[in-house]
Amino acid sequence: MKAGGGGHATLGGTAPDRRSLAALDAVRALAAIGVVLTHVAAVLVFRGMPLRWAAIGDAGVLVFFVLSGYLIASSVLRPARFDVRGYMVRRALRILPLYYASMLVALVLIDPTPLLSGPGRADVAAHVVLLHGLARGMRYSIAGIWWTLTVEWLFYVFMAVVAGVFRRSPYGWLVAIGMIVLGVAWRLVVFETSTAPTDSVYLVQQLPGAADLFGIGMLVALAARTGAVPRLWRHATLRGALLVLSAGLVAGAMYVYYDRKPGYWQDGSMVVLWPLVLAVGVAGMLVCLSRGTSPWHAVTRWTGLAYLGVISFGIYLFHPFVIEALDRAWFANGRTVSALPFLVAALAATVLVSMMFHYAVERPAMRWGRRLAGASPDSRRRAVLSALGWARAGDGARVVGGEESVPARDAEGAPRAIPGRSDDPALDAARSR
Repeated sequence: MKAGGGGHATLGGTAPDRRSLAALDAVRALAAIGVVLTHVAAVLVFRGMPLRWAAIGDAGVLVFFVLSGYLIASSVLRPARFDVRGYMVRRALRILPLYYASMLVALVLIDPTPLLSGPGRADVAAHVVLLHGLARGMRYSIAGIWWTLTVEWLFYVFMAVVAGVFRRSPYGWLVAIGMIVLGVAWRLVVFETSTAPTDSVYLVQQLPGAADLFGIGMLVALAARTGAVPRLWRHATLRGALLVLSAGLVAGAMYVYYDRKPGYWQDGSMVVLWPLVLAVGVAGMLVCLSRGTSPWHAVTRWTGLAYLGVISFGIYLFHPFVIEALDRAWFANGRTVSALPFLVAALAATVLVSMMFHYAVERPAMRWGRRLAGASPDSRRRAVLSALGWARAGDGARVVGGEESVPARDAEGAPRAIPGRSDDPALDAARSR
């Protein structure tokens, strides 16, 4: 899941630089790889080749939620004047085109059964509007991981509703803290009242159950706006302490999860508190890794993690189908193959598929979303008409190949600014996320 991202920002609250973008993308890539690893391990367990250590990949979804909390909150706080319509346009065109492409793959190439009955078509309709995660019988029906998209989308809507309050100090802090309290309280009530693990899973995997993860990310965005993070980094002792504490929290949380996973849903401390502890550690690591002088940037550059972060939403959406196809081919006729080659092949094939859909669907949609979000209402209307191949004479634009072309220069011959676009490619890429 491209666990969202309403745009990148440095933790100093200023315009993003390429190293900060790369650092956050690398974290996103690791989260996506963790999710893929978990689902590869599930196939291998069925084939008699358990990879118990792969359980740590379960944390990938939680990391995505913390990142989304930070990035979406930053995109709400950053502009001098918040445009709700532009924000929702960016959000919709950021996730829906690639998501719908993955639905086509699922329903045309993998299993068209849902299209053949009334209840199945209702299921598909719920997926189209991203409300499938609210229904017990629909949340896992097409792809088991897509329940997170309902949670993510509802968080986007929530931030649009509370943006006016969230942008005003000190109310923004109260909103973020309220989210944290809600998440912990919700999981506590669920654990104490649910009579079956399936009930606990369903209720915890709703927006209130993940509210504290988003809230932790929102706190980081608020701290960045106040300048608290840059002040922190001027003190080497505090900086080192934060790094050690954050890394220790993440490592400790993952070890505890690895040790207690078999009884996770029967352990109240795990259900209620473990996600919060991991989120705090991840937030601290974000502060450390997003620092422009961090050695992490050399790692992201030489390993390709930053690029994998750019296409991580595609990795998240398409990897179940790639794994299923490989499983059928790899273990055909009862063949036994070692786990490592299967894992490498699954990752490589998923990356290739994600690259293809990134350039064919995701990237063009992001550009269109940026144009619509940064334009006036009339410009938005013209952009929509141009996408359909229509344009009125005198609109100040021409249609080329079904796409509106904004004149490069104004009446005086000066370069014309493209709505929603700056002179900094990195900033433009960040705003599109």
